[in-house]
Amino acid sequence: MAASIFVAGIGQHSGKTVVSLGLMAGLTRRGYRVHYMKPVGQQLVQMGPDLVDKDVALINVAYD
Repeated sequence: MAASIFVAGIGQHSGKTVVSLGLMAGLTRRGYRVHYMKPVGQQLVQMGPDLVDKDVALINVAYD
């Protein structure tokens, strides 16, 4: 059965990405398949031929 966890905050720079990284690490260690989705990005970086949000790039590097 698939389950979803949504991490939300009341503003920028509140630690949502760090919390997401910690949750992903813990769940991955326990054998769960984990996916990350960020619907709205604020700061874009170049990743290969694509422009992606910097937090998405961080997650991708940490779990690729």
